[in-house]
Amino acid sequence: MPLHKILLWSGFGIAVRLWQLGIEMRPLFNRSSLWVYPVYASIGGSVGYWLSGVEGRQVEFLNKRREALMDKRRRRAEREGLSGQGVLAGEDSQGEGGSSYIGGGKYAGRTGVGLTAGEGRHAGLGQSAVIPQAEQ
Repeated sequence: MPLHKILLWSGFGIAVRLWQLGIEMRPLFNRSSLWVYPVYASIGGSVGYWLSGVEGRQVEFLNKRREALMDKRRRRAEREGLSGQGVLAGEDSQGEGGSSYIGGGKYAGRTGVGLTAGEGRHAGLGQSAVIPQAEQ
């Protein structure tokens, strides 16, 4: 558990208390109300603890999803016989470098959508996504 995030949110809780007293135009360090600062710090710290747990679960989910997508791409490349052409290594069908799944390679700059290598199709729908550029 990252302690720095909990301390950051504890400091945020104290800052909220200082802001509240500033809005009310009350003294910041009144002896009878000093007990409230640790309460605000603990509330902020518990929010930080909760958020770090949320972040951990999100990272775990994203890693599992990335692995599932990479396995799906690998199986598709093997099924279509493209595994030897460098599709998974980030090359297009001409052997040029670039990410073939993120619009790189020979289609870079022509479209804003991701293309599979050498096909020129949008999201597997069978529609051509290559937009011809005007001759200059």
